[in-house]
Amino acid sequence: MLVMAYRDEENDYVHSIFSEETRSKLNLVDIKLGNLDLESVTLMISSILEMSIEDIKELSVLINRKTQGNPFYVVQFLESIQKSELLKRNLNTWTFNLDSIQGETMISDSLAELLSDRIRHLDAELQKLLKVASL
Repeated sequence: MLVMAYRDEENDYVHSIFSEETRSKLNLVDIKLGNLDLESVTLMISSILEMSIEDIKELSVLINRKTQGNPFYVVQFLESIQKSELLKRNLNTWTFNLDSIQGETMISDSLAELLSDRIRHLDAELQKLLKVASL
């Protein structure tokens, strides 16, 4: 069994990896995954933070709105607010202030900006390596 993950816009490239003859012999199955709904984002955040759904409900609404339910960006957003110390570990639980998270200008509504910002904070050599690898 071979499992491949790719974005829709990469579909032509991925399918070009195998010849037409090889593809005809394989039992290829495409499974399309969409963004998560609010309930799933809430369960995901509850699991990551090990907090009750009730305790993170408002946080999950905010994160769902900012990430549009993209699971990768949910994790990136959580990491971002933790690094900004807007989400802090306190003994056996996490603390956060929704107003601070909502009002924080460093946390962009644009997912591309969020990732770009993370790349800008990498050291120069690693940024060079990423530029070369992305070509």
